[in-house]
Amino acid sequence: MKIVFIASPLEIGYFEVPENMKIILTGIGSECVIPILNHLNFDYGNYDSYYNLGTCGAFGIPVGTVVRPNRFQKRHCSFDYYKQQTSNKLVLCTSVEQFVSSPIGTPTSGIVDMEAFDIVTLVRRFAGKDTEVVKIVSDNFDGSIHDWTNNAKKYHSWMHTELKRIIDKD
Repeated sequence: MKIVFIASPLEIGYFEVPENMKIILTGIGSECVIPILNHLNFDYGNYDSYYNLGTCGAFGIPVGTVVRPNRFQKRHCSFDYYKQQTSNKLVLCTSVEQFVSSPIGTPTSGIVDMEAFDIVTLVRRFAGKDTEVVKIVSDNFDGSIHDWTNNAKKYHSWMHTELKRIIDKD
């Protein structure tokens, strides 16, 4: 059984979920991820593979680019994630607590996300497994975040293609 964490139904649209997959809508932001998984009494150990798909903001990466981050940070905690090493290039994922409309902190490249750090950390801690994180850049720091709802809907076909790739995997 494969499990896919997605923050919002706006990111996925309609998708018929096959029997070998479960999709959990976590809600947007880390303040939603932990409570929803606790509320569901989520059993981390019952799945073969774990995925986190969704949209993200970006520093210096064009809108519409698919990104597989390999370093995650939140506040003062960070870790490298070599399972996702697709090149020698570091792709930083900074998890934040709220939507941001201007560059934050010191990163000059990478993505900004609100759920990945918590999902990857919880699955690694409680299931002892890695999570494949795949995001599509929906906005840069140019005011486009204010139209996130429409931007997220633009990428339904990408999300469905990614879900089909996961279904066909292994």
